[in-house]
Amino acid sequence: MEKQCKQSRTLLNQNVFKIWTVLLMVVLMVTACAPAASTATSAPAASAATSAPAEDTATKVVSEPTVLPTEVVVEKTDKATVKKGGTLTWAELGDFNSWNAWAMSGTNDIMHNMIYSRLLWKDASGEIHPDLATSWEIAEDGLSMTLKLRDDVKWHDGKAFTANDYVEMFGYTKDKVLSTSIGVQKINGLLKSIQDVIAVDDHTLKLTFAQPVPFIYDILDYWYAILIPDKEDGNLTKTMAVGTGPFKMTEWKTKEYVRLEKFADYFNKDVPYLDEIIIRRLDQSETLVPNLMSGAVDGIGKVPSSYVETIKADQNYDVMINEGSGNIINVIVNTKLAPLDKKEVRQALSYALDRQLIADEVYYGISEPITSPFYSPATIAYRKDLVTAHEFNLEKAKKLLDDAGVGNITLTFVTGTGFPEWKIYAQIWQADLAKIGITLKIDEFENAKFYEIAQKSADLGGYNLAGWSTGRTKRDPAIFFQTQQQYGAGEKAGMVNPYGWYNAEYEDCVTKGRTELDQAKRAEYYQRANEILVDELPMIQVVTNPYVAGLSKNVKGLYADLLGFYGFEQVWLDK
Repeated sequence: MEKQCKQSRTLLNQNVFKIWTVLLMVVLMVTACAPAASTATSAPAASAATSAPAEDTATKVVSEPTVLPTEVVVEKTDKATVKKGGTLTWAELGDFNSWNAWAMSGTNDIMHNMIYSRLLWKDASGEIHPDLATSWEIAEDGLSMTLKLRDDVKWHDGKAFTANDYVEMFGYTKDKVLSTSIGVQKINGLLKSIQDVIAVDDHTLKLTFAQPVPFIYDILDYWYAILIPDKEDGNLTKTMAVGTGPFKMTEWKTKEYVRLEKFADYFNKDVPYLDEIIIRRLDQSETLVPNLMSGAVDGIGKVPSSYVETIKADQNYDVMINEGSGNIINVIVNTKLAPLDKKEVRQALSYALDRQLIADEVYYGISEPITSPFYSPATIAYRKDLVTAHEFNLEKAKKLLDDAGVGNITLTFVTGTGFPEWKIYAQIWQADLAKIGITLKIDEFENAKFYEIAQKSADLGGYNLAGWSTGRTKRDPAIFFQTQQQYGAGEKAGMVNPYGWYNAEYEDCVTKGRTELDQAKRAEYYQRANEILVDELPMIQVVTNPYVAGLSKNVKGLYADLLGFYGFEQVWLDK
């Protein structure tokens, strides 16, 4: 194992340092070709603001209106020191493949809080903040929620935002043409608990429920306000996306960059501080840090863990590690294809996965090994004994294969270039699987092609396994199960696993947990569902996956919400 540790670390380091000097020179040469910043006026002076109170427990029925301040400052900033105006340049891997905020894709999530707004949102500590809504109340019987909306909100196209816009958005989830949109599918699973959406008047919205919804605040935290003018374009890639957020999309060059300008009619007149943000899209992970450290960009997202120490070592840069809603690295298992239709074979794969080695050597100690998606005590689905239930054990893996009558097989694994660690951990897995008679063939595609296979193909493109990353494991389990298709429990639960796996007891637990108001009973249902997941393995968990951003120390005011998405409206440049 010691030899393998050294080999994996050496492999990664060789990839990094061989090309470092060349990449830095290339970055310096092409910086002049980057999009030029446009001229814009500075924002007006900021006014004082306060934070919203913490949310009550999920099961408490609120009968009195909850009134929160309409302006929020997440991190208190000395207004005298804020320097307004300027352009922030940010870089991430892979091109945007959807501007629909409901799709919640890791490749696209940088834009969520720039372009879009929500009725309310939760910060990293779980505290509720108002956004498009100013106050709300839940009926005593728990069967409805009434929200008062701001009267000064405009869409980026100049139209006034009203309660009827959310009625129209709710209609998207019932539209047959939009039913193939990944974003609409995801939000539809989430909104299953909402029976109807009613515009009482232009600035009063009422949500009705067939039964009390103990996680309604978590639902609203995901429900961004979007417009889909062309139902044939559910990903919103044919025209500029329109939202109500602090920045307006003004230019997009595929595979190059997107330009977002300060929205002059944003309802909070104190922000944003920046005039403009340019998000550059890069093809190779090795180019991220050279772009940052050459000064070509001010910040980079989704930084490979192998670069964290490099960034930290330079006093001109900071690293921001953000656990968000509990992102994890996992493997999609296509149970439609034999022999992965056998539970024992899936278990063998899990025991043959050296998660600790991967956490230490591929993710440089930033991640933790996990067997269960619910690794954090923050979720009621958590069970400590399940977190690392499958310790690395090749002998046990081989016995499971023998007992299943399976040996000397070939499996295929697909990954994307935007996730370099996935290929490396697959190579470690490949070496260990070979010791028990399994040949693992690894294919890597650029991100767009990879997503076609892993997200849009009904049969996983004919592959047995695919690298993947899943979020929301720390949120209310109802949110997790209604948004994560790969963990789909069935029709009754609102989400069907697309790769053939089904367990009736699992579906029953997930379905009952969604509506049960007794938290102790909800915990029982979800912990049993967790146990079934770890035993059946429709997804194989690998390690935790905190988001890592690299920033110039000139970048101030960046924060992350409970979804792990960054907020840029309070960002300013100290230069």
